[in-house]
Amino acid sequence: ERTIDLSKPLLVAGHGDARVAILMAVGYGVPTLGAEYEELPFELGAANVAHLKETGILNGAPLTLVQGDFMSDETYRKAGMTFEKFAAIFNYISNHRQLAEKIARQSPKGTVFLLEDLNHESGSFPGLVLEQTLQIRPVPSEDARFMDSMIPVYLRVYRKP
Repeated sequence: ERTIDLSKPLLVAGHGDARVAILMAVGYGVPTLGAEYEELPFELGAANVAHLKETGILNGAPLTLVQGDFMSDETYRKAGMTFEKFAAIFNYISNHRQLAEKIARQSPKGTVFLLEDLNHESGSFPGLVLEQTLQIRPVPSEDARFMDSMIPVYLRVYRKP
């Protein structure tokens, strides 16, 4: 089966400014936990969430942010969760090899690992199967400020069999 159960929690491992976590929780109603180790990105994400709460955009969306190491089970306990509860895990090339190993070791069968990266060659991870690679290429811009948008980005979809 090549679907993700959107009624089950999603982990954004390394949430940064929390845009992916916010999109999934607000836009799709997916129960989402963002975990961020670094203080400044965590604070930025928390500030973005606080702003959206103030404006009423979150409206009780199922979103939690936690500061901690997404490789540590203690981080999830702080949020009242366990790593094994996530149906899908999103990561933008931050400790992604170690995270893939953790998924292969701890997650239940069917767990999806969504990896966003800039490398045109897909990597393989023991215990996970690459199902699909999506190339995300923004529309070219003549504005020099957006030249970096020409860099293709890839979203790889892995699943624990």
